[in-house]
Amino acid sequence: MRDTTPLVTEEKNNQHTIRVTNVYKSFGPKSVLNGVNFIIQEGEVTAFLGHNGAGKTTLLRIILGLVDIENGEVSVFGENPFLSGERIRKVCGVLCEDTGLYESLTVYDNLKFFAEIYGCSKKEYEEQIDILLKRFDILETKHQIIKNFSMGMKKKVAIIRTILHNPKIVLMDEPVNSLDPVSILTLHDIIKERKEKYNTTFLITTHNLEEVKKICDKIVIMKKGKNVVEQSLSLDSYLKTNIELLGDIETESVKTIMDQHHLTYTLNDHQLITPETDKQVISEIIRELVYHKISICGVSKEQFDLNKLYLETEEAENE
Repeated sequence: MRDTTPLVTEEKNNQHTIRVTNVYKSFGPKSVLNGVNFIIQEGEVTAFLGHNGAGKTTLLRIILGLVDIENGEVSVFGENPFLSGERIRKVCGVLCEDTGLYESLTVYDNLKFFAEIYGCSKKEYEEQIDILLKRFDILETKHQIIKNFSMGMKKKVAIIRTILHNPKIVLMDEPVNSLDPVSILTLHDIIKERKEKYNTTFLITTHNLEEVKKICDKIVIMKKGKNVVEQSLSLDSYLKTNIELLGDIETESVKTIMDQHHLTYTLNDHQLITPETDKQVISEIIRELVYHKISICGVSKEQFDLNKLYLETEEAENE
C-alpha cells in the first residue's frame, strides 16, 4: 500500500496530527465556531460529539482545507490546511452521510475510479478491493451496479472507498448508520488494525455513544461552537475511586494526604473522588485518613459514564 510517512517529517517528533488553536468561524452574521482548541495525536481515534449545529461539520471542513478561518490557527501535519488543502486531502479519507457513490456504475468501477484519483497503482487497488469486499461479505456484488443496493450495502462500499488508498487521516460521519451488527464489528476491527499497523488517525462524528465507548481513545464534546469537554477514554481515565466519608471532615487533612500522593481529587458532600484506582495507593490513603480521625463508610470504583457526561454537558446552562 501507499507510504505512510508524515507530510512533514519533523512533525513526527511532536506526534500530533492535528492542532486547532483558538479557532473562530462565522458565516455572515452567524457565529459557528467560537474559540475551539484541541490536539489530536497521531494514531488516535477521536469522536466529536454534540447536537446538530454545534460546529462539528464546519470543523471537519476546516481540517480538510475546504473552509478558511477568521481567527486562530489550524495545523495538519504541520501545514495550514487552507493553503495546503489539496496536498492534505490526498492523504485523507472521508466518509460523508451521503455516500457519494456513482450509482450508475458498478461497485468495482466506483472503487477503481476513486483509487486512481488518489494515485493508487492497479496492483494496489485490485488486491485491496477484493480483500475489503470479502471482509464486508459483498465480494459477489463486485460487478453489480450500485443503484438498486440497500443503504447498508451502499454504506459498505463507501467505507471501502474511504480507506482503500490507506489514508493517514480518516474522517467519518456516522459510520455505523445503516450497517448490520456483523458489518459494524468488521468496521471496528478495521479501525483497530489500521490504527495499530499504520498509525492511522480517525476523526468520527456521531450520536451513537455506545459505539464511541467501543472504538474511541478520546472524545471532544462541542456546544455552540466551542469544545466544552475533552476527555480521554483510556482505561486509566475510565475509572475512578469514590471514598465515602462520615461526620466532620478536616479538609486540610484531606488535602495534605492527597498532595503527598500527588493525586488530583474532588471533595463534595462527604465524597472523596480521585481518578487513582491502584489498590495499594487507595489502601494507603484510607489508612492515612483513619489516622487523621476521618471516618470512612464505603469505598467503590466507578466507571466514567459517557452518557451521563454528554447529557449533563448538553443540559448545562450557558456560561
